[in-house]
Amino acid sequence: MKKTIFYTVLLLFSYLFSYAQTSESVIAKANYKLTHHYDTADFNRINTENFIVYLGNSSAHYKSYDRQLQDSAMLSSFQKEGAMAPPAGRRYDDEEIYNYYNEKRMFTSTTTLGKFIVERSFPQIDWKILPEKKQLNGYNCQKAAGSFHGRNYVAWFTAELPFNAGPWKLNGLPGFIIHATDETARILFELSGFHTVQNSVEKTIWDRKERLPITWDDYKKLAKFAQEDPIGFIEQRFGGKVTVSPGAVPKHISPLLPRSYINFPLEAINYYSEY
Repeated sequence: MKKTIFYTVLLLFSYLFSYAQTSESVIAKANYKLTHHYDTADFNRINTENFIVYLGNSSAHYKSYDRQLQDSAMLSSFQKEGAMAPPAGRRYDDEEIYNYYNEKRMFTSTTTLGKFIVERSFPQIDWKILPEKKQLNGYNCQKAAGSFHGRNYVAWFTAELPFNAGPWKLNGLPGFIIHATDETARILFELSGFHTVQNSVEKTIWDRKERLPITWDDYKKLAKFAQEDPIGFIEQRFGGKVTVSPGAVPKHISPLLPRSYINFPLEAINYYSEY
């Protein structure tokens, strides 16, 4: 009963919680390939995933392009066959990141606990611009080094593209990041495509009908609820009784922590902490 009240109050509070940020038209799109050697015991265990960045003049929306294609295929199957089968094989990253560079604000969204949008501390990286220069992807680039959330990165950026953005949460250089890798070479972001967009109707903001604002503190409380009582959380989220067979109760693993098979996550510092 207490948890029912908590979850209900949490959602009511979230509806009252609002965010004000600039909504910009998308003027360019960039594609990145992420290569992630996530297992320190076996360098051959690799995840590769393609991401896309929707760019405004001073904002960006980052999401998995592979996940977008996967969701589109599932929706198409549902429309044709009336049933949405779970995707075969790997399910790609569902976290989306919204950066507003002038306002120094960042929001993240994931469907792990529900369709929420959460404001996080803006990642301000103390980059050191280095003298080395070279050409990458047809652009004149310069080298920079900086640390973010427990990882040391080397990035190559170009001033030929008028954006102070990059892949994932990497940003803040006087140009656009073309290539970035951590010092162990276990994490690698590579630009795989870039094109400008004319008269786009797309915006660098989430769908307000699809994403419910929630504070980071309340999101952590909700994650703790899901960890301690996964069946109760599912019942509260979907509004129905859940019956499971003995021994089939989900493991009590926090949805805020990396998957158990990943021992070299993108962020070395515990996800519960702020930057």
